[in-house]
Amino acid sequence: MSKFNFYKLLITAIGILLISIGGTILFIPEILFEMNMIHLNKNPNLLSEIRAPGGVFILSGIALFLSFYITQIVKASLTSAGILLVGYGISRFFSILLDGLPAYSLLLAMTVELVLGVFCLYLTKKEIMRSSS
Repeated sequence: MSKFNFYKLLITAIGILLISIGGTILFIPEILFEMNMIHLNKNPNLLSEIRAPGGVFILSGIALFLSFYITQIVKASLTSAGILLVGYGISRFFSILLDGLPAYSLLLAMTVELVLGVFCLYLTKKEIMRSSS
């Protein structure tokens, strides 16, 4: 498998992951939060705050898919996905320092977010270097 196909496969997987997580947060947050031992109530203010990031995740995943067809947005798509994922990972780490250790599933989420986010930013850098040569 060529390097290009490997990157394309990974970017596709990240896009699917972002859309899946975003869809779960937006449409069925109770299930996702129950998996992390968090019980949501029916407070519309709380649910609005919880569902809002779901749309951002979905749009970021869609942008990654579109970047295969609209080459002008490759850097922007990778950068936005990287910033989103690294931002969540760093925020979870900061929460550990302030609040203590969360459930294992949230520690795993933090690790995945940081690894995939750094990977997206690395690909952004490679894309910038490639386009400038």
